[in-house]
Amino acid sequence: EGRIVYIETAVIALEGTVIASAEWQNPLPLAVINGTLDVPAGVTLTIAPGTVVKAMGPGRFGGPYCPSGSLQVCSIEVEGTLDAVGTSAQPITFTSINDNSIGGSTGSGSPVTGDWTGISATSAGVLDIEHSTVEYASSQTYYGGQDSEVIFGDVSQATLLHDNIAPDAANPNYAGPVVDLYDASATIDISGCQVAGMILASGTSVTVSNNTVTDGGIGVGYASNALVATGNAVTTALNANSFNFQSSNLDLSQLAGNTATGPGHNLIALEGTLIASAE
Repeated sequence: EGRIVYIETAVIALEGTVIASAEWQNPLPLAVINGTLDVPAGVTLTIAPGTVVKAMGPGRFGGPYCPSGSLQVCSIEVEGTLDAVGTSAQPITFTSINDNSIGGSTGSGSPVTGDWTGISATSAGVLDIEHSTVEYASSQTYYGGQDSEVIFGDVSQATLLHDNIAPDAANPNYAGPVVDLYDASATIDISGCQVAGMILASGTSVTVSNNTVTDGGIGVGYASNALVATGNAVTTALNANSFNFQSSNLDLSQLAGNTATGPGHNLIALEGTLIASAE
């Protein structure tokens, strides 16, 4: 379903619903223009290594585009599976249509935060985004303001590995989270990423390890079965504590090697139940 949107540039522009599992491996950039590309339940959209995905403009409020009843809009919505696994040699890029630094000249050449509205998942959605850059996105709220969320939503499983995630590296100071993934039964792994902003994650099993976070912090709202948060480095926790960890299964040996520097609240806040003796 959907419609073809014509723009005068070297991209393939799509909007609507993907009805069958497929891999996108066209050498031209995939563009989502002034709408939403929806990956419904039962469908897997695979993005080939080295692919450039460019987007512009807001998505739509509420289902089927973005979580039903959501106050947010998004450019890419996932109720099925988004498999965007790049490599160190062939990373995947999600960026603004105005970003001419990669994928050819497709826009103004002056990308800004909020040029597109991010990647969202619902309760059945699965996100696997690895060796990817995601930038110049910002979700928008119903109230007319802007939030900073770039990858967000109610997921069943999420894997973010070795990604570079920033609304705008030149202007990284945001009040809200850049990555915000949650569900009481979710399995979430966010590791080896560089994030300009705050990481929030909640689920039955949460791993956040070896990430470099600037102008933000790391918060695990709830991890009912397992929480691993090791080797993270936070610089300048502007609007929150550097680390907030909540779990009914707190093992302090699994919270080792985290560091915080710069202005802000350089501390580790804990809440929950210790499951092993520790110093």
